[in-house]
Amino acid sequence: MQTFTEKLKQPLPFTDNDPRDITTPGRTDLKIVRNQDPEANKHYRSWVGSGSWLCLGLRYDCSYTMKELSRVLADPTVVANQILRRTLLYL
Repeated sequence: MQTFTEKLKQPLPFTDNDPRDITTPGRTDLKIVRNQDPEANKHYRSWVGSGSWLCLGLRYDCSYTMKELSRVLADPTVVANQILRRTLLYL
């Protein structure tokens, strides 16, 4: 039986060759600002929703990052997509 995290990782179009590079889910040097450099991502809502669900009961360390990513669900930005990718690799 697969875990939810393994099922979440299967459809992702990116991988990390060395997962030890990512030690935190978010980044302190980047700030997500609404309507700043919008970038379309048709999977953004689904991935943020799956990550948020995972944070509810298992991964409390990602809660703040997922909350910030949820602020731009309607129109994701370049920075939000970068942080989302990092967070999903962290999970």
